[in-house]
Amino acid sequence: MTARKGSPQWIAGVQSFIQFATKSLGEGIKEFRCPCVKCKNYNSLPKCIDVVHGDILYYGFYSQYRTWIHHGERPRVNNIQARTLPSNNVLNQEAASFTRIFDLFNETLGRVDGLDNPEDQVGTTVEVGTAVEVGTAVEDGTSVEDGTVVEDGNVVEDRATVNRRKRLKDAVQPLFPGCDAEHTKLLATVELLSMQARYQCSDVFMTELFGYLKIILPEWNTLPSNFRKAKDMINPFQLPVHIIHACINDCILYRKEYVNEDKFPKCGESRWQKPPEGSTSTKKVPMKRLRYFPVTERLQRMYGTAWIPELMTWYAKVEESATHMRHPVDSSQWKSIDMKWPDFSEEKRNVRLGLATDGFNPFGMMSVHSTWPVMLTCYNLPPSECTSMDFTMLTLLIPGPLGPNHNIDVYLHPLIDELIDLWTLCGNVRCAYKDILYNESNVIVVYT
Repeated sequence: MTARKGSPQWIAGVQSFIQFATKSLGEGIKEFRCPCVKCKNYNSLPKCIDVVHGDILYYGFYSQYRTWIHHGERPRVNNIQARTLPSNNVLNQEAASFTRIFDLFNETLGRVDGLDNPEDQVGTTVEVGTAVEVGTAVEDGTSVEDGTVVEDGNVVEDRATVNRRKRLKDAVQPLFPGCDAEHTKLLATVELLSMQARYQCSDVFMTELFGYLKIILPEWNTLPSNFRKAKDMINPFQLPVHIIHACINDCILYRKEYVNEDKFPKCGESRWQKPPEGSTSTKKVPMKRLRYFPVTERLQRMYGTAWIPELMTWYAKVEESATHMRHPVDSSQWKSIDMKWPDFSEEKRNVRLGLATDGFNPFGMMSVHSTWPVMLTCYNLPPSECTSMDFTMLTLLIPGPLGPNHNIDVYLHPLIDELIDLWTLCGNVRCAYKDILYNESNVIVVYT
């Protein structure tokens, strides 16, 4: 396809492409994407093979279309050596099940000393959400005073560590005696709550479902008996979300010095909606709500899982490309940042984030609405992971019905404040890859 258009070699190349597409996609496919210079695979509806052949001969072949992924060719394997995400399709399901539970606890509740082998922790079930009783003996020679384990007058474990240990021992319990090790109390509860979210089941229905399953499962099963206990079980793993009231004209967010204001002095618009006529409710409903999802805890959880910190230093080990930009590490801006902040670039685990946003209509084309999500991607990760769903972080959800337009900076204030704190303040994060405390004090953001 690199030969001169119209030359015998070029015509032969076009013919070989048509034969390859027909053979690869099969005889059942009657219409194809057109890779001519005019259509570029996406600018027209699929066409029959004869029309595609004629368009290529007339307009030429789109030069940027090198890997024929729309016509049966497999995508080329990236030559960048990077560890792939763990898969659920593993041979040792029992070991993988325990590993996922331990990763979940280490990410959210912190690493518990002495709990390195999950198979050894299957013991007595303790109801999740209950604190250890004062004066209860937990091991020989130890006792609990005000939720703290002491031994010979010295504090051995604080209340949080004791509760983490109890929660973890409870979570790795089999669902019922004799069941497969992969079916644990925690995994079964998470799956049922996930079904509730997917199919929008009511809390009342889930309470009855948990109660019915508790009855039909074998005796001594560990499934929570109602919906409230199931929610209490996963509460420690939930990420925080902040609801911030906003001015209807996108003037300000009601935070900091405006947190107690009922209207913005400049535009005069009220913070609250007018109650419906005849309503006796005294509850105030804000005109607009901004949802903010903090970044810091998510970064801490990333470093709490052993295989993620290893990927976070990937860019320091890869060989740079002088001809292609496969990743921002190959760009001149990356090198400029390294030169401007040498202390930042010296610690390879420091985080480099990319920010992007755009509006969309969540209600389809039948209504006029614009909601703006603000996303962060982590550029420390290899190309196969940095824009994947697992590592793309939703940080702000700017409400409609109209987009923020030039006032988007008003909604970015909470995120910018947190990023400034991450840049200037020091926070200890345990790096699970090397099991050391890492002083995560620097985060840099590239706006896209």
